[in-house]
Amino acid sequence: MTRILIVDDEESIRVTLETFLLRDGFEVETAGDVETALRLLRAGSFDVVVSDIIMPRITGVELLQSIRKESPRVQVIMMTGQPTLETAAAAVRAGAFDYLFKPVPKDVILRSVANAAKLKATEDERERLQRELEQHNIRLEETVRLRTQQLADANARLSILDKAKSDFLGLISHELRTPMCGLYGVADLLIAACPKTPETEELVEVFEESRQQLLSIVEDALLLASIEVNAEKFSQETTPLGLVLQQAAEKAAVLARSRHVRLDPVPEDARMIRGETKLFARAIQALLETAVKFSHPEEAVRIAIQPAETDVMLLIEARRRTIPAGALPKFFQVFSIKDAITPGGDLGLGPPVAERIISLFGGGVSVENLDPPGMRLTIRLKTAK
Repeated sequence: MTRILIVDDEESIRVTLETFLLRDGFEVETAGDVETALRLLRAGSFDVVVSDIIMPRITGVELLQSIRKESPRVQVIMMTGQPTLETAAAAVRAGAFDYLFKPVPKDVILRSVANAAKLKATEDERERLQRELEQHNIRLEETVRLRTQQLADANARLSILDKAKSDFLGLISHELRTPMCGLYGVADLLIAACPKTPETEELVEVFEESRQQLLSIVEDALLLASIEVNAEKFSQETTPLGLVLQQAAEKAAVLARSRHVRLDPVPEDARMIRGETKLFARAIQALLETAVKFSHPEEAVRIAIQPAETDVMLLIEARRRTIPAGALPKFFQVFSIKDAITPGGDLGLGPPVAERIISLFGGGVSVENLDPPGMRLTIRLKTAK
């Protein structure tokens, strides 16, 4: 369970925030001063700290600086009843995840803590994967030393692991995390200072969508690294195709509704396919969302199953937009973070994540342009024997 530490010298605020967070399923402890907070932090592990800035003797910013030195993955949300540019800048420079104004509304604190906890979980997973990669490298080097006849294979595997580690760490390293926290803090400060108008509300929606998109990219990067390093550890279980399609369509419908695009009803199919339900649903969801981004508003994304003797052939089609010819050969490569090829939004890591998952279980996916204009994703899945 996610553990939260609330630090504030006002008991009423501690009790109120503790009640909000407990009811939302978090494990919560409180401290009335920084000294107590530091003792609790050193005695146990916490995921998120919610701290007042102005407190007696030691300030919240000094607490934040101590946390950054001792537990850099712990996310810290700063609060103040006297917001100034100076305190905001100090909090952002020290690495605060968020900067909130008192009194903090219930929905604001719950959303901020949930996002901070999600980033903390991502950081923990990154650390775990890094340790696993380092241990794997050590084991491979020992294998090379003891079995020189396997040197070529061991070196090839080591090269793959090193590349996966480099690519993975490049996506969620300090270069990503620190600017992200700074942008969040400054943006929240600017938004709060603006009068509430339809225009500012629209900007808030854009900001929240971008925040979630960035977190999604980090999660997909973790999944890609995990597949590259631990492909042999994924379960070769069987799962109902109909269940996979239903789960994928339900999640992709969120993006489709936001862009006023319709998803065709999911075809029913009772066959069993090889692979994990959660992973396959993520792959199909990513491909459905890709088709949505290539669709005009009020258009429909077509989902169909093509008859085949053994494998399942799934077709996903979007109309009226095509993929640039130069992007087709590298559509499933990890390039779309920097290359925008559709006005429907950057593709992110969705296509390469989907391709890696489907390939992991013996399937394949391809993409082609259609005439009249459109695009089609053809997915081949292995049926269970």
